Amino acid sequence: IYERCLSAIASKNNIPIILIQHGSGLGYLEPELLPPYKIAVFSEYYKKKLIEQNVQKENIKVTGPLIFDNIYPYLSQEENKEKQEKKNTENKPINILLLTIPFVEQNYFSNEKHQEYIKTIIEEIKRVPNTTITIKLHPVEKNLRDYQKIIDSNQFPNVKVVQKMGTAYLYELMSQNDIIISF
Repeated sequence: IYERCLSAIASKNNIPIILIQHGSGLGYLEPELLPPYKIAVFSEYYKKKLIEQNVQKENIKVTGPLIFDNIYPYLSQEENKEKQEKKNTENKPINILLLTIPFVEQNYFSNEKHQEYIKTIIEEIKRVPNTTITIKLHPVEKNLRDYQKIIDSNQFPNVKVVQKMGTAYLYELMSQNDIIISF
């Protein structure tokens, strides 16, 4: 409702607005935006979806996810990490980062089904020898204890779950891991 009110007032006063996509849900507009407006989207896919919803293509700009703008400071660290890895690859643990999605909070799965899936994912990853797993919860998720219960009850070694928020922390975690798994 908040965005609808802002759009209506901006339109009435002929003030241009920019709607910036956040997350994966911008494939349609309901209700439609009132002119004048522009929409910044992640990819050509979302642009196509909006055009199918009768949004004029000149009002859509593909910018990519703005969250990735904050990754720049970690690029040079990644180059140094690659050089270091070439020097010492024997017996080095494989660090895996699992980025979660609020499937339970968005009513995609029951909590029980979600726990079953997470347990299976961890079991499959742990089949690879010498791995460490960090599970980074999505900011919307509030079920840290459920994840910890899965780890404790199954005695998964070298698995930890974190809930800290912020893009700087996310990119720090990403730069520290060898493999990133997301949904």
